[in-house]
Amino acid sequence: AHQLISAGDDLQQALSATIALRKALSSQDSPPIDRIISLGCIPLLSSHLSRHNAPALQFESAWALTNVASGSHSHTLSLISCGAIPQLTNLLQSPHDDIVEQAVWALGNIAGDSIEARSAILSAHALQPMLNLISLNTHSMSMLRHAAWAVSNLCRSSSVSLSNFEQLKIALPSLAHILFVSDDELLIDACWALSYLSDGGTEQVQAVIEAGVTRRLVELLASSNSSKILTPCVRALGNLVTGDDIQTQVVVNCGLLVGLRTLLVSPPRKSLQKEAAWVLSNVTAGNVSQIQAVLDADCARPIVEILCGGVGEIAIKKEACWAVSSALAGGSRKQIEEWIKLGCVDGLCCMLEVHDERAVAVALEALGSALLHGEKVRTDRGLHSNPVADSMEENGGVERLENLQNHRNPEIYNAVVKLLEEYFDADELNNEERDPMVSSVDFSAQQKIQFG
Repeated sequence: AHQLISAGDDLQQALSATIALRKALSSQDSPPIDRIISLGCIPLLSSHLSRHNAPALQFESAWALTNVASGSHSHTLSLISCGAIPQLTNLLQSPHDDIVEQAVWALGNIAGDSIEARSAILSAHALQPMLNLISLNTHSMSMLRHAAWAVSNLCRSSSVSLSNFEQLKIALPSLAHILFVSDDELLIDACWALSYLSDGGTEQVQAVIEAGVTRRLVELLASSNSSKILTPCVRALGNLVTGDDIQTQVVVNCGLLVGLRTLLVSPPRKSLQKEAAWVLSNVTAGNVSQIQAVLDADCARPIVEILCGGVGEIAIKKEACWAVSSALAGGSRKQIEEWIKLGCVDGLCCMLEVHDERAVAVALEALGSALLHGEKVRTDRGLHSNPVADSMEENGGVERLENLQNHRNPEIYNAVVKLLEEYFDADELNNEERDPMVSSVDFSAQQKIQFG
């Protein structure tokens, strides 16, 4: 570090000192990043990036800064504060491929740190030069992989803001291009980038659809055996079907449901089964024709089997519960009848016992839809009783409802009381449970006290 500081215009001394720093920073065991920052080396390394008459010094400085950016958030901030991002961006135009690739690697590390870091890179206009590296097809596979990874990191966010999306959407043609390259690493990064870019409103969903990637994503869903590709692929497709009905129909028309069924029935990883159930819940939240498409593709059966399964992760069952609830709420009477015949009511009743208030509320809403359908069937056919209510009596569903009458959540309590009063003889149920030796207590008053 002292050699670097004292080098001045001596390029050879600066190069030797930078190589020594780079080697120290490349150590796998506690690299001295904090020490190098405290000695003031970062601004010097950053300034060396503009030494176009010394490409070896540029390369070593970029490498050292790449290692600094692989550290903590505070380490990355030290690069941003000293102006390293514009300098690294300029290196993307270097005639030396090794320097360009090292600059891409450094920017990719910085982009992976935080939203603020990604915004700084976008402000430096680094995205287009990165995309040029992908589109020119004249670089090595290593360069393509680093560029695709850096672009994916630049797109990363829990939800890309609309303002950033306006800057990022120029990446869509390049990402569409990468999807057709036979390289798993490129496919993984492209799918993740598309999953980030599609995580927004209908405007973002539409832009991704118009990029022409939907059919290729569906093809990857159906053909890939790699969970590393399938996970971001399913996530991207799931985001696309959160759009409006027309956007959802585009994805369904591309054959989405065939690949989803495979993941529901025999997923390579349980997490993929959960993702597939989530995607399907977005489709069943659509219109009647989309709910029918789910039934026609035989996706309803595995969803109900997941919901009814005696053993299974609650997170997966919750997504299945959402899918069933949406189908029962928005489906036609014939479609609701099909879902009920598949046995969804039993599964919904079992969900009343899970320790997840949101899941219980969704199950109650779905049971309300099923019971309403049963009441219509009773009236139409002149039956003595509601067949769905009868089924719940037989499978213990009514007992589970009763057990929720003292629930602390007012949404759940109100939903339970409504179902019991509308479809079951609530007074008779209360009388059956009341101990004749104990004075009766007004149930509603008890609840008012409980919820204050």
